[in-house]
Amino acid sequence: MKKAILISLVALFATSSLFAQEGKKSSPEKLNFITIQAGMNALVGENTRAFMYAEKDNHIGEIFTAQGSVSLGFKFTPMVGGRIAAGVSKNNSAGAWRTVHKIQRYSFTSVRAFADIVFDPNGKKKNTIFTPLLYAGLGVAHSTGFQMKEIDFEKTHFLSTPTTSFGMRIGFLGLYHFTDAFGLFFDLGLEAYSDSYDAQDSRWDPETKRKGYNPANTPLDLLPNTSFGIQVNF
Repeated sequence: MKKAILISLVALFATSSLFAQEGKKSSPEKLNFITIQAGMNALVGENTRAFMYAEKDNHIGEIFTAQGSVSLGFKFTPMVGGRIAAGVSKNNSAGAWRTVHKIQRYSFTSVRAFADIVFDPNGKKKNTIFTPLLYAGLGVAHSTGFQMKEIDFEKTHFLSTPTTSFGMRIGFLGLYHFTDAFGLFFDLGLEAYSDSYDAQDSRWDPETKRKGYNPANTPLDLLPNTSFGIQVNF
């Protein structure tokens, strides 16, 4: 009986030591990191609601498109860091304005770059396996490759040439540390861009050729997104 108890205590001690070592491995002490992530976004602009009523069919699923990004980050303090990110996404929008009764869908590609501040509420804790992160940043987007075969330019105002728009974003990132050097995460974010992101200006009146007309009351183009990715610390 004593022998069994002794063996059990040794096994318990060994298991505790193993988990303690794993915990240390899961607490990243390195200050720099690289991330790669991919997922989807949904463009919410002037005529997003038109996808719900297009030709009596629901096309709302078409606003969800692929996106991906890479970033380079670093920590200023245990709780505050920064990162520079660059990404690309496909986008779908619509040009169902005013007297246009038939939805006019189109697509384009955007390349985006952001500089973020990252806040780690658990930054001072040791041996944490899961890290919640909050971030906010400013950036710029370049939209190009507009495909508008069905667009009626007489009734809808578009900027058919590539456009550059300024943006801001906020988000939440949940990071799980497998080792001191490697982790997986999920990212939930919301980006907002100046109105030319989707090549439409909601303040433009296509009949009078001047600003002051806002049919959908959307001075910003919104881009909610979600993605999964990997992080490498160094």
